[in-house]
Amino acid sequence: MDVALRIGLSFFNQFSHAIRGLELQEVLVTELSSPLPWRQSVNRLTDALICEEPLFREGAGWSRWPESAKEAPVLAWLSETIDKIIQFFEEHASGETIRRRAPARARMFAMSLARTFKLIRRRAQRSRDHLQPSQDEIDAALHKARHYWHGLAQQAITQYRHGPPSQCLRPENMLGYVPAMPDIHMNHRHEAFDKFTSNGVLYIRAEGVWVVSDGGECGIGGKQKIRAASLPIGVRRPTPVCFKNAAFHKGVGVGGGAHEVNIIGILALGWSYIFSAALIERQGSGSSSLDYTDSIAEMCHGKAEAIGNMIDVGCVSAQAARWWASILAPGQGWKATMLQSESVCYISPWSVALEHDEAFKVRVSGLPTNSTIMESPSPPSSQQALEFLVDLCALHGSYSQLFVALATAMTFPAHNYYGTLSRLPRVRGSNTLESPQVTADIKELSAQIPYYMTMSCAHNVTISSLCSVFWEPEVCCNLVSPWLHPVLKEIPNNYSGSLSLDEIIPLLCALRCPNLAALWLGATLSGLSSTVVELVGSGTPPLDTNGAPWTGSPQSFMDVPGSGPYSQFDSLQDKLFRSDAWRLLYLPAAVEDDLQYNSPPFSPWQPVGMTDFKYAAIRVKAHRDCPRHELVYHHWSWCLKNGSGLEGRGYCSDAIPRHSHKIDPPMTTMNYQTLSLEDQEASMIASREVFAWVTRNCEGYPPEEIYSDPWIHDDSESEASESCTSSKSARSTGGLTGPPNIQAWIMSTNS
Repeated sequence: MDVALRIGLSFFNQFSHAIRGLELQEVLVTELSSPLPWRQSVNRLTDALICEEPLFREGAGWSRWPESAKEAPVLAWLSETIDKIIQFFEEHASGETIRRRAPARARMFAMSLARTFKLIRRRAQRSRDHLQPSQDEIDAALHKARHYWHGLAQQAITQYRHGPPSQCLRPENMLGYVPAMPDIHMNHRHEAFDKFTSNGVLYIRAEGVWVVSDGGECGIGGKQKIRAASLPIGVRRPTPVCFKNAAFHKGVGVGGGAHEVNIIGILALGWSYIFSAALIERQGSGSSSLDYTDSIAEMCHGKAEAIGNMIDVGCVSAQAARWWASILAPGQGWKATMLQSESVCYISPWSVALEHDEAFKVRVSGLPTNSTIMESPSPPSSQQALEFLVDLCALHGSYSQLFVALATAMTFPAHNYYGTLSRLPRVRGSNTLESPQVTADIKELSAQIPYYMTMSCAHNVTISSLCSVFWEPEVCCNLVSPWLHPVLKEIPNNYSGSLSLDEIIPLLCALRCPNLAALWLGATLSGLSSTVVELVGSGTPPLDTNGAPWTGSPQSFMDVPGSGPYSQFDSLQDKLFRSDAWRLLYLPAAVEDDLQYNSPPFSPWQPVGMTDFKYAAIRVKAHRDCPRHELVYHHWSWCLKNGSGLEGRGYCSDAIPRHSHKIDPPMTTMNYQTLSLEDQEASMIASREVFAWVTRNCEGYPPEEIYSDPWIHDDSESEASESCTSSKSARSTGGLTGPPNIQAWIMSTNS
């Protein structure tokens, strides 16, 4: 047998079993950076010189090696490659002893190479099933996070010295595909909206419609995924409010051009009325109403001395004076009733109750001292109230506070949901947020109000969007703790002498996610930021799938489609990233199965590592050779009582959502104090949640070692089994896990 054939058969027979379908070229070129492509080497072997005497002898090595033999450069390259493979493996597989074998025996070379790749494969298997990171991995992640967050904080504070970022004063930037609050007058038949009550909240039923992007032969391109939804529009109790927030606040007498009166909180109370009045107007007459109560703020006329919490509203009409007296009244000065029955009353989610110890006074001019404002007409419309707010801003020369106050009032429904006190900025003294370049376009602002209302009512979207500022696409679930540690634990200590964490985060947000900067500033000025930080630190902050399209900022690994082919050759297996597998599971099924993936994972952090295609569900395997799929938000539909829907396309007219802008801090030398990372609690909770998404959806525990990790396997298998059984029962009997039957709608839409 000639040399080429003997070498080829000996090598490939040994190696084909070792690599199990993986081309050696991928390893040699990718891992070893070999300058000589493997196929070229094989071609050289086939053209090798056939000598009269064989150069290969079984078990005895080479008898001789003529200088003229064409095998010389090929075998020299193979010898060099063996060294590289051994070096590569020794660097990545500690504890394995590898002995250099002479290349004079082709069969032994193949056995050595096969053994090397077998060890590499074993190491890859261990890496794949490795969830809890090593201490070195934690330290590396913590170092990277510190460099990023501390660098970003220094950059933000430096920029803030020249004035607040303009992004913080432009709330319209947060409006993506968010639909407008529905208006019954836009429905030509004036069909009533489909409302229901649950756990003390009044809701409107709705649907979010998503469409799979075209591509591939799987057949799901263009299919819809309809998610049932509901928007809270009525609550049982008002949100308590006080004026004790010191964020971005300077005391009385502090210079620098800041204003003597900080009216952000006052304006926020005005916005709560405007949103409530607009909600009543858009829902139509019936059981809803807007009325004044008997509570009223003290009125002062003329040039009364400005002491305590006295607010000068200027020369206004009796109607405006009466309105301001209700806005600043202790308790509830006005009441927006959404639904009144014999036993229960639902009020607007922006309803507030001012603490009685605030004792506001309203100073007016231009009205007779003996005028009785209590006899003034009924409460003003939302448009009239907006004009009253703009007049107050003109009187005090602080138009920018109007926009900041709008974002502040948008957080009231979230306060109501979490049962927290809203702490508004103090009135006396000044604020450091003024920007003279900002002006108010009443017509434009009025047109935007319905979109702000929907965004605000959907408190889950509000919280999800605020928490998303801390989310990073590249951070995996098992390294959440080191990623969050610098910003939540270290930065407050490093800058405690200049700014608080509540003041720093909106500045960081202005750089990381500019379109959410105004919302974060509003959360800071209403006192909601502490709740958000606590939720973020838990490892699994609240998520809402509508957050990304409504704001244009991705908030989870499920909001980005990924890139490249799904099938990945890692080590010796045909694999795909688990993050891709999760995305494919959530798509409408290309092949019907018994799995339940109607809702996405409740954790924004992507699962770690890769999984074998052979372990994947059928609905995932169907996309092995597909190009990238993307579930694209299409529209929102408000449900009417007659079963039809009122479609809402959203505020943003752009075809592509505006993705968040995340920057890398400059590479500068930074001096900052560090704190030890106490635990991996957030990482553990995030990992458990994102992996439990698979086990809870009737797929059980896949036969991969990673699912035996204590971080994941804390939840018993019986619990997952019971959950699966109950969901099947609910589906088969028509039971609902929420207001609408999501599964039935998806199936009917796909058929």
